[in-house]
Amino acid sequence: MRDAVKLYETLEPTQTDLLLIHHGGGNPAARWLHRLSCARVLVYHNITPERFFPADDPLRQTLAYGREQLVDWKHAVNGAIAVSPRNHAELMKAGYPPEKTATIPLLVDLERFRRTPSPERLQPQKNARQILFVGRLVPHKNPQGLVAMLAELTHIADQSVRLTLVGEGSRTAIAALHDLAARLGVSNRVEITGKVSDEHLSTLYAGADLYVSMSEHEGFGMPLVEAMIHEVPIVAYAAPESSIVDTVDGGGLLLDRADPAIVAATAAVLLDDAELQGQLIEAQKPRLEALQPDRLEQQLVDFLRSLGMAPETGKGVSAAYNSGDEQRSD
Repeated sequence: MRDAVKLYETLEPTQTDLLLIHHGGGNPAARWLHRLSCARVLVYHNITPERFFPADDPLRQTLAYGREQLVDWKHAVNGAIAVSPRNHAELMKAGYPPEKTATIPLLVDLERFRRTPSPERLQPQKNARQILFVGRLVPHKNPQGLVAMLAELTHIADQSVRLTLVGEGSRTAIAALHDLAARLGVSNRVEITGKVSDEHLSTLYAGADLYVSMSEHEGFGMPLVEAMIHEVPIVAYAAPESSIVDTVDGGGLLLDRADPAIVAATAAVLLDDAELQGQLIEAQKPRLEALQPDRLEQQLVDFLRSLGMAPETGKGVSAAYNSGDEQRSD
């Protein structure tokens, strides 16, 4: 990204420029942002509740700072965008004017993962049914619940099942997951890949029989959309503090409990029912249609115009609103 990323201090915007500030935690550049003379619109991704982290984790302070900024900035920005209805409700609670806010999902590059999978990578995976999860290996994503689910599933599934966890995590977190898998007797069925390339990730999606999320908090959940792009059936926990219900929007099977035994039983039924898999994949199509980039870009342009701005449409608008990589962020 060396040629695509510049230091923020080098930015010298004019009064006719618009800066989109993506917000998901404490922003150390706050003073610099407030000195700029250009228009500013906040894009709120949600902030993970501090309670998901240990009391001595320094990240708790960063998250708390981000929530303070969310409230403080309501008079410092020209408008605010929430990437989900739940996030929009938080903007309302923080005091943002309703007429200056909008809910617009994250732009999805639907072609990014539609690359031909690598056959040599795909073939070895098909020795067993594949369950996939993509996201950071942190407590609120509940990867330990997925390992426990796999252990339950091995006792009831009609065939061999494997779990692949894609995303970064601390050495302590990854070691804890390996220890849990060993205690539950599924070490040889769990793979933790760390970060992977787009090509490798596309291959993993293409080889997956089921995407399962037991996450307790998602600001949006881009991997759920990526699973839909690859026509992978979804089973997900509809956590009270998560936007998963809105992100999936009928394109997956949602559960109101994250009990590993219940999730495993649901996965077992789905893995053995091709007709049900087909129904879930068919239900994904309307959601993907609603997430077409041209539709989302038009929503963005219409909102900016409602704020008195007249943006030039095109690639620049889309690129500025894009989300980044879910393997790396919430």
